[in-house]
Amino acid sequence: MKLGEKILHLRKAKGLSQEQLAAEISVSRQAISKWELGESMPDIENILHLTKIFDVTSDYLLNDTIDNPTNNQRETEENLVFKMLKDELKDDSDKLAFKSYQQKNQQAKWSTSWLSILGLLIIGVFICVYYFLFR
Repeated sequence: MKLGEKILHLRKAKGLSQEQLAAEISVSRQAISKWELGESMPDIENILHLTKIFDVTSDYLLNDTIDNPTNNQRETEENLVFKMLKDELKDDSDKLAFKSYQQKNQQAKWSTSWLSILGLLIIGVFICVYYFLFR
């Protein structure tokens, strides 16, 4: 499916008119019409707007060989693995091991987040010290 066809399909699926989509992106209705007809292409900034409005990836919009949108809300590979594993758990020891793994994985995510916040805080402190001492 070509870019123009995808824009047309996504716009109609979202229930938007060309005027409404144009207003959201701050372009003319004629620009939307030309994109959908394949007479012109949106620039990078407008592609990014379209990905946010339609909740699809830029790969989906720009790659003619991809016909199914992969939006950000689709399940991650990790969640799919968890679901498959959950179906295979036979006894309580399997379930306990799985629960332990999930908790460990969640703790790792939290520690990574806190380390990022701590790093930003340290950078902020250095900037403040530099500003007040070497101004």
